[in-house]
Amino acid sequence: MFSCIIKTTDNYFRHGLFILLKEALMDCHVTDDATLADDADWHTKMVFIDADSSHSHRTLEQTYQAYKNEQSGTPGIFIILRSKGALLPLNMSYNTSAHILYKSDEQADIKSKIGVVLKNALGRKNTIDPTV
Repeated sequence: MFSCIIKTTDNYFRHGLFILLKEALMDCHVTDDATLADDADWHTKMVFIDADSSHSHRTLEQTYQAYKNEQSGTPGIFIILRSKGALLPLNMSYNTSAHILYKSDEQADIKSKIGVVLKNALGRKNTIDPTV
């Protein structure tokens, strides 16, 4: 199961983003089914947070708390901004690596950004053996 969170008030964008995530998973040959979760836990693989959403800070805080004591690394975090001219809100200044998605991006660009994060995560997973 590939658990992800998409926190945005735009349901059309949420649905489209979930479809693009499924396509990116297929392109990276990930056989797990993608499922949407409501809250972050240590099983969450990707988190998409709309910076304009009222729950953006809370979602980022939950993700941080869920992974604070885990050794498995953090999930891929994407901050969604309205357009390339939009500024990142000040409450999003956690010391974490987050990727930026713009609602004005083309489908291929969004899918490519998701694919890069997936490939990086798969590369780390394949090179680290927890049994050693």
